[in-house]
Order: sequence, then structure tokens, then C-alpha cells
Amino acid sequence: MEAAEGVEYRVVARNSSTHSENRIHADDVARRYGFRGGLVPGVTVYGYAAHAVLQALGTRWVERGVTRIRFLTPCYDGEELVVSVTRPALAVMAGERKCVVGSASVSDAGPGRVEVAPIPALPAPEPDERPVASEDSLHPGAVLGSLRLATDPAAAAAYLAKIREPSPLYAEEGIVHPALLLEGANLALMVNVVLPAWLHVESEVRHLRAVRVGEDVEIRSRVAAVFERKGHHFVRLDVVWLAGGELVAAAEHTAIWQLAGS
Repeated sequence: MEAAEGVEYRVVARNSSTHSENRIHADDVARRYGFRGGLVPGVTVYGYAAHAVLQALGTRWVERGVTRIRFLTPCYDGEELVVSVTRPALAVMAGERKCVVGSASVSDAGPGRVEVAPIPALPAPEPDERPVASEDSLHPGAVLGSLRLATDPAAAAAYLAKIREPSPLYAEEGIVHPALLLEGANLALMVNVVLPAWLHVESEVRHLRAVRVGEDVEIRSRVAAVFERKGHHFVRLDVVWLAGGELVAAAEHTAIWQLAGS
């Protein structure tokens, strides 16, 4: 849908993570922190926003897009979200509440012209051997264990169904949805440390080419910074995605790993 000054997309938010290990998506836990119910995951909201960005920028965004997104307030199950893209700005509203601000553009830089500090591959711990998230386990410079992202046809199709993606591009062209890739940045935290209820708050993602369904995608990450603000403890990760050893995307990914009062 073309809005007067850009692209607008309306979608009803769905919280499909109520049984996630991250209990901030469960109503009872979220209410203890002052929210009105379980939060729709930020990467799901990013998935909704991606549809409007695709409409505004076309397939070049999937191939060479640069997207910055910051979550201001939560989105809740059943809310109608309005995603608007007025290049390069993007925003997500729930009624009068602004939930997301950011920007999206297409870079002219190809893979060989983008400098990303290499991150070594390390094995991830077994699930029951993960350390508890702390200033020791998430210290700056710590390289986290690598993981493989499921991009097989079933996983790719299930993700499209989860966010109710209306564009036929991904299924017809066999392209992995960018938000499925970004989910991997959350997984990088979750497979390496045991977290309390936590929040994804900001990401800056650069795509160097489209990722094809079925490609072998490895995610590597390193703790770039940790800081505290208003009692919340934040961690920022440098994340890279490799397909067959080729760098295909990179991001800075920021989360509150410990909410104030935890």
C-alpha cells in the first residue's frame, strides 16, 4: 500500500513466543516488570517492518540493505501495528504509541568493500553447561560459541507463516527472510548463557547478499560492549553471518540482559 509520503503496512501483532525460554514473552512474568502482558519479540516486529521496507526499496534491500531499528515501547499480542517507511526513516506505531524508530537504505558497497573485524569460530556450550549471564560471562571481547541457523525449506516456510509475510518474493525466489537471520543474533545469546527475562532493544544490520534457502549459515558473535543505564544491564554484540564460509551479513545487536529489579 502506497501512503502519501511513502509505504504503509498494517498487521496485527502476534506473540508466538509465549513458551520461549525468554519469559518476558509470558504474561505473568512480563507483568512483574510492569508490562501489561507478554511482549511480542522485537525480531518479530522487525519481520513485520521488513515487509514495508521491501515495498519501499525493492529486492536490492534484501541483497545490500542497511537497516537500523530501535525499540522504544513494547508491542502486544492483538495490537494493530502500522509500519511506515518514508525513505530512509521507518517507524512502527500501535495506535498513538510509537514502538519503533529506525532507518533503511541500500548500500552500494559490495562484500569486498565492507570491512568487518573477523570473529573466530568457537564451540557453543551444551545447553546444561551454559554459564549464567553475568559481567564475567558477557565481558567485552568475549567470543561466544558459534551456531548453525536452520535455513532448510521447512524452517524458511515456517518463518514466513509465523510473521504472515504477504510478499511472494521469499518463497518464489528461495530467499531466507532477513528477520529469520536476525533471530540468529538472539540465539547467539541464548545458546551461550542462561538469561533471566531479557529484551532485544536495538540492531543495525548490513546485508552483503541475499541468503538462499538451504545454505549452510553459521553465526559468530563477540561481546562488543556492556553498560548500565537506569538500573538495566545492556550487552552489545558484534554478529556476523557466514554462508559456506562467505560473509553475507553483519550486525551490531543490543539487548538488556538483566532488567532493573531482577
